[in-house]
Amino acid sequence: MQLKHVKAVVLAKVVILSCLFNVAHAGLISVEYMGSVYDNSNLSRQHYAADGTAPKNYSNGFNDSFTLAKFDGTLGELVSAKLIWTSTSSIYGHGYVWDFQRSSNFSSQNKTVFMSFSGNSSASFEGQTLMTHSFTGSESCTSQIEDRSWNGDPRFYDECSDDNYTHKNSSSYNNEWDLLALLGTSGVVQSDVNDTFALQLSKQQSLSVTCNLKGDTTGYCGAYTNNNVRLSAKVVYEYAVADVPEPSSLAVMALGLFGLAVRRFKA
Repeated sequence: MQLKHVKAVVLAKVVILSCLFNVAHAGLISVEYMGSVYDNSNLSRQHYAADGTAPKNYSNGFNDSFTLAKFDGTLGELVSAKLIWTSTSSIYGHGYVWDFQRSSNFSSQNKTVFMSFSGNSSASFEGQTLMTHSFTGSESCTSQIEDRSWNGDPRFYDECSDDNYTHKNSSSYNNEWDLLALLGTSGVVQSDVNDTFALQLSKQQSLSVTCNLKGDTTGYCGAYTNNNVRLSAKVVYEYAVADVPEPSSLAVMALGLFGLAVRRFKA
């Protein structure tokens, strides 16, 4: 074998080995999806003397959900999957008696109101509980006469307590879950493009009001409760893409193959 032929063979082997090791490593890439849902609707009722003194009971609720995309397996090899979420719930209630009376009429003093309320809320991810919160409270008061001026006309304004939300309870939750440990790879990677995670937020609130306005039709009493709820969440995926040869490696490999071709042609 001539020396130039030996050089061509050695060059081809070196080039091939170089291409095996000279590849572009993209590292980890992350992608995330996020969503949220909330509700701050209250439950409020007001009563007049014609309504009588029997307790009045009310309730309502809220239920909503949103979805987050599962991992698209065509992007690469999934390395980690996290659910990061925050959920808050704030429940409070308040009762009041309001009365407008001219200064010459004291017949409707000492009106009373009793109110009780309750609220509960919950959040979930794929049926797994993220948050639960509940609170109950009550308030009872009797109006007190206070002389105020209303557009120059003296009136009595009766209010049993100030609006300071002393009957209030709040709770906040922040957490991070490892979805691969929780659900496994098969539970995180999409089976089709419509495959998603479901997150749900719900609440219930109830209110009971008992008033005694002593027959006075100019005044009224009432109560309200509110359960503010919110759920925010995101999923974060980290994945590795397949290693691909660098353009320079491809060029050198082409040169090596060309050397082999020349060797065979001249052999």
